[in-house]
Amino acid sequence: MAAGIIEIIGPPGVGKTTLYDALCLQWKPSCFWTHQDAVLTPTPSFADFRNWIEYKIRKTFKRKWSKTVPNEFGLRFAQLHPVLADFCWQRLSVENFDAKAGTEMRFRSAFLLYSDFCRYQAISEKESFTPCILNEGLLQKSFLIQSDARIMSDILNRYLMLVPLPSAVIYIDADKELIVERLMNRKKIIAIHRGKTRDELLEDIVHWQHQCRLTDRKSTRLNSSHRTGSR
Repeated sequence: MAAGIIEIIGPPGVGKTTLYDALCLQWKPSCFWTHQDAVLTPTPSFADFRNWIEYKIRKTFKRKWSKTVPNEFGLRFAQLHPVLADFCWQRLSVENFDAKAGTEMRFRSAFLLYSDFCRYQAISEKESFTPCILNEGLLQKSFLIQSDARIMSDILNRYLMLVPLPSAVIYIDADKELIVERLMNRKKIIAIHRGKTRDELLEDIVHWQHQCRLTDRKSTRLNSSHRTGSR
């Protein structure tokens, strides 16, 4: 991948988006790093006055200026990474995939996964060597979560050998009780947590924390081995 991606990962509700938004507000073109919104939806030129005004208004009120990445980017990503795409399809198709949540969660996971395919490919095709910070990318996937730690580790090992690894990972974590409190008190309720009790949320966060710790450790080790030329 041409652009060095830096992924923010962590359990749901820990503050990943808050950190990402804060970084975006601090970013300037002179920085030695960039972020997804700056790369994929750059500031409109003054000649495009209508969009320029809308951009300035959104920036003033700290609202995101973002547009949907065209589907063609995701198709190219899947073509370039056919084994990864097939692995993800298999994981989303297994019978024990979040059986309690229902079929709609498969569609949600598939949609978010394909959106990541689009984002990664679009950033890659920019051919920029400036590190780009990405919030919840390919390393933050619910279909990798398993209640059995050994099965999760095995699935994650196979996944990380196939996925384009980021240059670095920003891993955020906190006490599981604090995270659950935040999830229960915030207005935004994500689909995977809708209708869950406190105990169910706590169990979910424990699984996410384990997955994120494994991802951080394993992806760092793989990146290090790639840089030294070993496999």
